[in-house]
Formats: sequence, C-alpha cells, structure tokens
Amino acid sequence: VGMNKSYRTYFDGGTVYAGMPKHNGTGVWEGSGLVTHVIGSRQVPGVIVTGGRLTAVSNSTAAAIGGGGGYVAAGGQATVDIKGGYVYAYNHSIYAKEYKLFVPCVAIGGSSSVEEPATLTTINITGGHVFAQSKGGCAIGGGGSAQKAGGPANINISGSAYVEAKSLAGSISGHSFPAGSSIGGGTGGKNANTNGGYA
Repeated sequence: VGMNKSYRTYFDGGTVYAGMPKHNGTGVWEGSGLVTHVIGSRQVPGVIVTGGRLTAVSNSTAAAIGGGGGYVAAGGQATVDIKGGYVYAYNHSIYAKEYKLFVPCVAIGGSSSVEEPATLTTINITGGHVFAQSKGGCAIGGGGSAQKAGGPANINISGSAYVEAKSLAGSISGHSFPAGSSIGGGTGGKNANTNGGYA
C-alpha cells in the first residue's frame, strides 16, 4: 500500500489486509536486493490511521507499517500516526544468507538494513487498539541493522490508546537471535562499535 514516492497513506475505515511474501517486498525482486514497504514509503512516508481494521504483515527489512526497507542501502524514514481503529502489525524479520547475518526488523516504525544504520522514526499513538509483534527487532520503534547502529525513535503513546507490543526471541535459518525492545530504539548490529537506537 503506497508507492516509492508516496508521502501520506490514510486509513479511515473498512477492513484492510496488507502482506508480502518472504524476502520480497512487492512480489517482484528489485535491483540490489532492495525491497519496498508493506504500508508506507521509501521516501519520508506518513501513515495515518483514524479508523477501520488494519492488518499488515512483513517478511522483510520493510516495516509492516512505516518505513520502506533497505538492504545494502538504508531504508526510508517513517512517520506513523494512529488515532483510532484496530491495528495489527507483524514482522518476521529475515536472515541475509549472503552475509550470514540475521536482520532485526520492525512491525510498526522504522525500516531496517543489512549494511547501513537504521533511520529516524516518529510514532504517535493517541487512540485505537494496537497490537504489534516482531522477531528480534522492535515491535514499535526504530529500525534494526545487521551490522551498524539501530535507528532512533521518537514515540508518543497517550490518550485513549490501548497498545500491546511484543518482540520475540527465536531462530531463523538455524540462526538464534534474542528479543529486541518491545517499544523503543532499534536493535544494533554485531559490530562492536554499534549501538541500539535511542528512544
């Protein structure tokens, strides 16, 4: 949902399911391993949810709701505003086989990358019911990086919002990984000089 240069994606009612096949953001491979978004954009996206029932599932560096994914390059920044409705977001993360690295990815928030630091995320949740779950990355927050710093996140949860957020530990392609932050800054990579993102 959205385009590579979309700046606002609105949901005000109805029932929407948005998903992607494993390791593939659009159903078609793009050059250099790049994947795009499930809901959002690669260029400063804005996602605004005010009503309805929305389910988004990602199996890539793209957030289920938020920033478009990167691989060699950094992904897109994200601004997400949830003011109402029922929102369910899941990201199963990926294992980058050519790097032999797990990439911690995000359900709601920033994009993730294999080689580059994750980008800034702003998330405002002021109403509605929100459930977010990720594997290894933030459920709600900054994007992750396999090799460099996790993404910073500005997060505001207030008003009548009801939020459940879970980051799960597990394994993928035989590679075990710990849980990330349920809500907060992105997961940093294995490089000794990298940090998790601030929140």
